[in-house]
Amino acid sequence: MARFSSQHREQVSEAQPLLQLPRTTRHDPQPSMQRSPLPMRVILLRLVVGVLAPLLLVVAAYGAWNVQLHRSIADRNLQETVRSVSQRVDREMELAKTALSVLALSSRLRENDLAGFYAQAAAVAEPFNGWIVVGDQKLQQLVNTRLPYGEAPPKMSAPELSSRAFATGQPAFSGLFHSSVPEGPAVAVSFPVWRDGHVFYELRLTLLAERLGRLLAAQERAAGWTFMLTDAEGREIARAGSASGDIGRPSIDAWQQSSETDDSGLIEGAGDSGRQSVIAHSRSPLTGWVTVAIVPLHTLNDPVNRATLILAAGGVVSLLLAIMAALTIGRSISGPLQRLASGADALVRGEVPSAMRESVAEVADVRRALQEAGTVYRRQVETRLSLERERRARELAEYSRAEMEKRERKSRRLIDSNLIGIVIAEGERIVEANGVFLGMLGYDLAELQAGGIPLRRIARPEDPLLDGAAMRNLRDHGEIAPVERDLLRKDGGRVPVLIGAARIVAETTELSWVCFVIDLTPQKHAAASLKRSEERYRGLAEAISSVVWTADAGGAILHMHHWSQLTGQTAAQYAGKGWISVLHPDDRGPTSVKWKHAISNRLPIEIEYRVRNHNGRYRWYHARGVPVLNTDGSIREWIGVCFDIDDRKAAAVRQLLLMSELDHRVRNILATVHSMVSLTGSGAASKEEYAALLQGRISAMARTHGLLSRQGWSGATLIQIVTDELGRFIDTSGTIAIEGDPEFTLRPKDALDFALVIHELATNAARHGALSREGGRLRISWHVLHDTLTFNWAETGGPAVGRVSHRGFGARLMSNVFGPGAGRSATCNYIAAGLSCTLTMPVHGPFSLREKDGAAQAMQAPAGSAPAMPDGRVLIVEDEPLIAMELHRLLSQAGLEVSGPVGSLQQALELAEDQTLTGAIIDINLGFDTSYPVADRLLASGVPVIFVTGYAAEVIPERFAAQTLLRKPIDPQVLMATLRRELGGTSPASQEVRQQSAC
Repeated sequence: MARFSSQHREQVSEAQPLLQLPRTTRHDPQPSMQRSPLPMRVILLRLVVGVLAPLLLVVAAYGAWNVQLHRSIADRNLQETVRSVSQRVDREMELAKTALSVLALSSRLRENDLAGFYAQAAAVAEPFNGWIVVGDQKLQQLVNTRLPYGEAPPKMSAPELSSRAFATGQPAFSGLFHSSVPEGPAVAVSFPVWRDGHVFYELRLTLLAERLGRLLAAQERAAGWTFMLTDAEGREIARAGSASGDIGRPSIDAWQQSSETDDSGLIEGAGDSGRQSVIAHSRSPLTGWVTVAIVPLHTLNDPVNRATLILAAGGVVSLLLAIMAALTIGRSISGPLQRLASGADALVRGEVPSAMRESVAEVADVRRALQEAGTVYRRQVETRLSLERERRARELAEYSRAEMEKRERKSRRLIDSNLIGIVIAEGERIVEANGVFLGMLGYDLAELQAGGIPLRRIARPEDPLLDGAAMRNLRDHGEIAPVERDLLRKDGGRVPVLIGAARIVAETTELSWVCFVIDLTPQKHAAASLKRSEERYRGLAEAISSVVWTADAGGAILHMHHWSQLTGQTAAQYAGKGWISVLHPDDRGPTSVKWKHAISNRLPIEIEYRVRNHNGRYRWYHARGVPVLNTDGSIREWIGVCFDIDDRKAAAVRQLLLMSELDHRVRNILATVHSMVSLTGSGAASKEEYAALLQGRISAMARTHGLLSRQGWSGATLIQIVTDELGRFIDTSGTIAIEGDPEFTLRPKDALDFALVIHELATNAARHGALSREGGRLRISWHVLHDTLTFNWAETGGPAVGRVSHRGFGARLMSNVFGPGAGRSATCNYIAAGLSCTLTMPVHGPFSLREKDGAAQAMQAPAGSAPAMPDGRVLIVEDEPLIAMELHRLLSQAGLEVSGPVGSLQQALELAEDQTLTGAIIDINLGFDTSYPVADRLLASGVPVIFVTGYAAEVIPERFAAQTLLRKPIDPQVLMATLRRELGGTSPASQEVRQQSAC
């Protein structure tokens, strides 16, 4: 007995640690030479800096190259302007020399009829606003048309000019000299008159220097520019563009040395005002005069400097914004992870913290998984504890029974045992009891020895220790099976016990019996704790919105909380395998296969499927279950949870559509630029004109994109678009008048179209229209009436407008953007007063793409030599004007007839009725509509359709899966190869899917 007691105490002491869950502890790794891990914010910051730094370096290099290019172009334009002014002066002096050569052949001069010659000379000199002088070899004036005929003329001015004419017999041009009649600075053209083989007279046409000054002033120039004309000696003849200097004074020294060695050149130096300037000069091969242009250096450098500063500021701001975004995103990721790490121990032990809403879905999933794992772990521990207690109780009972069979009646060893309560009773009185029993009820040995303890004292009358049936069974059979009873303690409390009794054979006739008494208080407490735990589990299952389920070892469902409210199935309907009937038909097979695999391999199961709700709609759910194992490793039951992930699935679909929309926008932009490059090159006369036109058009589109980006792509005001395109022409002199609602806003696509059209109008006005000369006026106005925008452009005061011989890029762009149909129109009148245009278009709300599923195929471009293009008529449906123009040009060059292009659904449906069509190229997105009805109508008529779009194949309806899909921007060779195949009858379904890259 002593040996059993010691073993029992050792087993109980070993079981104590199982009553508490172990606390997990995290130990820091041993210090080493390895680098410490970096925070998430630092990693994101490095990523941002590593990506943006090379980009900013490239932008800086491009800015430096652009500055040099801009300055080179400005210098070249300045030299061309100086040469143009010099040539204009040469034409004037050449005309004067020609007039003298004709006058030298006069018969009146040959006959010495000076009076008649006087009238002829005066008529010739009048258009030049100068005078003609006839001089002899004595340098005496014979005729002067500025004096009345017969009045004695003075001596010849600039006698060296006369001497040169008589000596060389060649025409000559003078430098600046002071004329006496009339008085003032002047220049002259001298022409010899030959008679009998020698120079007999000198004809001289004298012009005042102020005439040449007016000639310089008529030259178009920018603000701050100065033109100056000097003679061969460097004396100033005329000036325009700045305060008049002293005529005849020596010219500035900055370019003097350069002009002595080079006929033309460009230098930097101090101008007349002492400011640093760029000075260009050109020497006339006819007169020897030098034309000079002085431009302040800042007027050439300021635009480039401003652009460079804006570019640098934009780069710095972009870098700062990217760094802030990296820090913010890093904080939003690292914060939930740190909270999860700090509370991981508590979650595993089953300590449920206060409700916390995580901002990161994956962190929330990990938190829920830890909570579920902690719950499962606690239940497994409690199960092991319960089994251990049962095993030890059984061993104790068996040992007691074996000992009782061996020991003698009334053995003191059993009575003195402290393992269980032992009682010996005779009749209605307890005569013997061990210390365990006495301590259980609060009595001591003295009270027992004083006369025993009556049974009525330890049991209530209505619930006796052994009732009548038990006593009869004890008398007749000698024992009774263990039963539970409540005994009364000395202090009035109750003690739940387990009692088993056996009859003792005695000499007396009074019934004597012995019984064992086991205190069930710990078991009762454990049972109550287990009951409370089960109640908490039921309450938790009722409180959460997810479906909590249990299944037996074979996977048959026993119970599912909230499943009936969710699907309308009753408990009898979903029990076993019945719950699979409400799954989507496509999900039932995979779900059953995964269930069988998990049961066979005793592995957790995790699967997603669609469940039909009670309203008939399917929603996505995520199911997760784990097996609860017995001690032998077999499955006792399954527990799991199903939670709704339909919103997450829908968000993923929306994100896919959003990425497709972004891809569509980017590809449309690239395709527009591609078409712009091609169309600009076909109409430019030179590389310089091509570069200027292309740069202007791309800049116009970029400015409008920047404006839309600042407005979050919600639209752009028409006033801002107009002022952006005409900003360099707007001043305070009233050259441009703008009238219209300043708050009127265009949707993004209309804003881009309008910006390109206004840019072309402004460029035409600056080159050929009202903005090309002083005094020109431009009036812009718009108004909205009955949901229709009317935009007016009127030029006056410019060069006279003649008949237009051909349509340029701007006219074709306008006819495509505002072509007939969809409520749009464009009317341009080329009247003599100036160009007048009226543009109209309907005003609509923003466009939203309908969400569609599907795919489309595209053909691969053929390799090797291409066959000839079959004859045919192809319909073009495209709402981007530049892309439509480019497609029209490519198809026309290939020898195809073109129907369209059209940019609205209604026009496309009308043209689709044409029975002569052999093919169609269709853009999917047509503003507020899609082109799918057009494709349906054409395919029904047997016309092959080629989709041209920026969308991915995933958003195309499945009924068009066999049609060819070309992604924007389009490779012309791939387009031609595709047309040859389609028009030749090759099935597009057999071709390889091609996703075009950017051209």
